[in-house]
Amino acid sequence: MNIFKDAFLQANYEEKGFASASILSNLEVKQLFAEISKLQPDDSFRPSDSPRSGLPYHVTFLDSNKDYRRRVFQLAEHYFANKLKNILQDYHILNASLVIKPAGSGMFEVHTDWSFVADLSVKCMTVWCPLVDTSITNGTIHVLPDSHKLIERIRGPKVPCYFDDFREAIINRWLQPIPTQAGDALLWDNHMVHWSGDNYADSPRIAVQITCIPIQSQPVCFFLDERWPDRFEIIEANHEFWLTTDHKDFLTRQPGWRSLGFIPNENRRLTEAEFNELLRTKKRQCRTE
Repeated sequence: MNIFKDAFLQANYEEKGFASASILSNLEVKQLFAEISKLQPDDSFRPSDSPRSGLPYHVTFLDSNKDYRRRVFQLAEHYFANKLKNILQDYHILNASLVIKPAGSGMFEVHTDWSFVADLSVKCMTVWCPLVDTSITNGTIHVLPDSHKLIERIRGPKVPCYFDDFREAIINRWLQPIPTQAGDALLWDNHMVHWSGDNYADSPRIAVQITCIPIQSQPVCFFLDERWPDRFEIIEANHEFWLTTDHKDFLTRQPGWRSLGFIPNENRRLTEAEFNELLRTKKRQCRTE
């Protein structure tokens, strides 16, 4: 089943695991900037000053101000929902964050995004739309094309990536930077390996990041309890769950969560040699398809 309505975008996605599209006009970017300037997260968009975060970047989901988090979701719905309906086939917004890298910092670890739907064959899509032009200088997204085809592992709170033992090698050897203009968006499969470096510019790098899932899918969070590492608990997790759950709640199983059952934990870490062989095999298959 196609994910994108446009055949060109669908072909790009199938080949590389991501596609790009123009979403916001220059006027809409300015209007959204003005709305963001009114927001008051608890870390005041200065994550290094926040005792709660300890991270070099601001992400809405990690902020403790739930009213602020709800307002960001509302802004995402207002500015992006109708646009995304014209791009994606029967998808809707599950959650949204501002991702802001202050000048001089903001590096993310290389990672894949969390799993957000119960049916693991269903594709979750991340929409990343910067509100400033991005480049290597201010920390644009770097992706590993085709990596969405390598291996499908469940991701969630406290769940490591399958390449954790050789993160630096991925950054140094395989990633491709994707400079992106303000208002344009990258849309990628949640299995895509990606990373972004520090912002060396003099002003913040501001982006909106949205998770989209198929309308008919069951939204969930896969919770890993260290007491039973051989299984995941499937927690019902609609957009209200992501708006109201504090990131520290994921440290322990919360009594108010609604369980949908359990599935075996079949995740395992790869060695760098295994990863390299997977990449080589997938590229060879793509050339002969």
